[in-house]
Amino acid sequence: MGSRRVEMDVRGQARLLSYVDAFQELPEEELLALARRTLDDYEYDARTGIFGPEDGCENVYVLKRGRVHVTRGDGPGSRATLDVIRSGSVFGTLDPDATQQGARAEAVVPSLVCTLPQQDLESVVRRSPGVGLALARSLDRRLRTIGELEARMRGKEAPARLAIIITRLVEDEGVVGRDGYKVPARYTHEELGAMIGSNRDTVTRALSRLRAAGLVETPDGTIVVPDLDALERTAEG
Repeated sequence: MGSRRVEMDVRGQARLLSYVDAFQELPEEELLALARRTLDDYEYDARTGIFGPEDGCENVYVLKRGRVHVTRGDGPGSRATLDVIRSGSVFGTLDPDATQQGARAEAVVPSLVCTLPQQDLESVVRRSPGVGLALARSLDRRLRTIGELEARMRGKEAPARLAIIITRLVEDEGVVGRDGYKVPARYTHEELGAMIGSNRDTVTRALSRLRAAGLVETPDGTIVVPDLDALERTAEG
């Protein structure tokens, strides 16, 4: 596990920045100017940290490719997932959970991340207010999603909470296959536990119950949902 600096020309940098939701409306010259101000690009292996509480989270990070979890807590069973960042998103100082709660960010799968000094992003927002509006909307959507998930899981047993998270993963990442809906990424039991507020052993037992009921399958460490409607009924039960 580790990270590697990636050399990228300015036009290549600008092209990747244009895929970020908040920057899609920027004219080419503004994208090129922003690309010149970005700091190093790094490729992170899966399970590699990007920032932690000790870093102060003073920069803005742009996830160009991959998936990142923002979490709080250190030990097994005590880590809670605050946010799941996907390609084309901005995270870091813009996220109050990251700045106020001593959070850490970790690449869950191989990921390409670039760093943008906060003052440079603020400069772009002053010149292009639409960028600030897009960033605010993106953060609002993410916070509302987290709040909705927490409300749905409140007071429910672990199998139901796990069913809620799996249905969400299917909605966000699932692909339709011969055997049902598949979540291609491999999530460890510890990662799933952080999403539902439980430890690894609790997730193992909950997942076994869902498998025994025919609601999920776990070939090769991935998650397959043969009948999404049935899983959603368990999530709401």
